[in-house]
Amino acid sequence: MNQQQQQQTTDWNKNVALIILSPIIDINDSSLITDIDHDDDYFDYRIYLQHLERHEKISPDISYDKLPRMNLSDDDFHRDWIASIDWLRRDPSVEKVKFQNVPMIHDRSTVCGDYGEYHQDVLLALRICALRCLFNEIGILPNHCNFDKFDDWLDKCRKDWQIFRRLYTANNSLQINFDEIELYEWWNWLTPTSVGRSPRYDTLYYLVILKESFQKIQTLSRHGHWISLDQIPSLILPPNDCYELTCLSRFHQINQLKLYMRLEYPRIPIKRWIPFIEFYQDGCISYLPGDQFYPNHVPIIPIAPPNFNTNITMIQRRSLSMNRIEHHGLKYQIVVSGAKISDHYHHIPYTKISNVISKL
Repeated sequence: MNQQQQQQTTDWNKNVALIILSPIIDINDSSLITDIDHDDDYFDYRIYLQHLERHEKISPDISYDKLPRMNLSDDDFHRDWIASIDWLRRDPSVEKVKFQNVPMIHDRSTVCGDYGEYHQDVLLALRICALRCLFNEIGILPNHCNFDKFDDWLDKCRKDWQIFRRLYTANNSLQINFDEIELYEWWNWLTPTSVGRSPRYDTLYYLVILKESFQKIQTLSRHGHWISLDQIPSLILPPNDCYELTCLSRFHQINQLKLYMRLEYPRIPIKRWIPFIEFYQDGCISYLPGDQFYPNHVPIIPIAPPNFNTNITMIQRRSLSMNRIEHHGLKYQIVVSGAKISDHYHHIPYTKISNVISKL
């Protein structure tokens, strides 16, 4: 782990973002499909998004979508959670490989409050936070991969998340079995340090694959809706959400994704995306690791405003090795070079250039 990765990130709010997949039809695990046609625009699963509207006097009204998020809380570290967890196949050697580039998981300062009242397993706390977010958005509690409805508990838990913990600890039948839940740490994004404003977020993305098709006509959150990944170009999404969903769109069939998660995912380290922003004559670029112009060191605490290169355009910064998000005013596009920029083939966007309208 290099010096940058070892730095503490105590000035960031820790949170999780969920990529929730619901199969259009129930999955048959005994029949994994190994061939996939990337030219086919059909996806056999849907993604859950929050639809929000923002009204401000100083800016135009904005209507946009984003992946659901939830901040890590003290109660996610409560020692009582340990008694409700069944994680028999947890492998420390695999975790060492998976999370070597995710300082948040190794950072004991992530834990707040009275240390005597909380356990120190940040990875477990993040997973509890992901389950809270899942329950908050679509009202399901994973129980050995069977999804029971607890609609009447939702408002109570939203007011006090200690009730969410007590719901599990008071009922042995709700013991969490992480070996059976399709819940995976996906990728880690840090708010660009060059932005220089608060709040900043250290966000761990989670992939949640529901075993059964979500059949409710309406979600419990009035702002939630389900979309197919082929709808991404028509949506207004935060750039990091769009990037992650574009990466996911390599998988048109959910069984192909499940096969990847079983065979390749365990040996691929999660990377931390820290965008580095520079401004140009016609916009700005958020450089990501793997880009030729991504610096060797991005300071955790910003020490200067972003660079302003007003004499050149973004097109003049094109190179052989690109992994970036180019912002053109109210539009942005994800740009990835044809050259191999990462050993993790499935975690770069499938298309070289993906145009997306954004008003964020």
